[in-house]
Amino acid sequence: MEVFEFNKDVDEMSEKELKATVRDFQERHNEQVQEAGETEELVSEYSEKIDELEAEQDVAVAYFADKASEVTNISEEILSARFSVDELVEMAGEADEVAFSEVQQGGETDETDEADEADETVFADKEQKSPAFSQDNVDARKEAAKERLSRLGGVSF
Repeated sequence: MEVFEFNKDVDEMSEKELKATVRDFQERHNEQVQEAGETEELVSEYSEKIDELEAEQDVAVAYFADKASEVTNISEEILSARFSVDELVEMAGEADEVAFSEVQQGGETDETDEADEADETVFADKEQKSPAFSQDNVDARKEAAKERLSRLGGVSF
């Protein structure tokens, strides 16, 4: 937008100069109005393109978050909210590599899965490492605790 400045004070201008100034002003104003209209058209075109690209990005993020959730065991919503598209693509690539390596291994699917599950232990199946106390004998627990604490230096009863 141009700033229209007068060369002379309006009181000092003749009628002919005033008419020429008004004519120049109107021409410049019309040019600026036309430029503003063209700019608004460009803005609307670009905003439509931006909306289309954002929609495509949302589809891509959903796809890559789905792939990445297979590897990370994190929900797709959290992945899409917390990670950039580049990070999601990288995670999805890792998921494809894992799937590809599973396909390459081929024959040992069900048997190895069952063997792996048999090797796993559940917390409840593990042996208790702390001393076993019964609920009935509170005095015995107190004595055992005093005995263990007396082995520590600086503790006295």
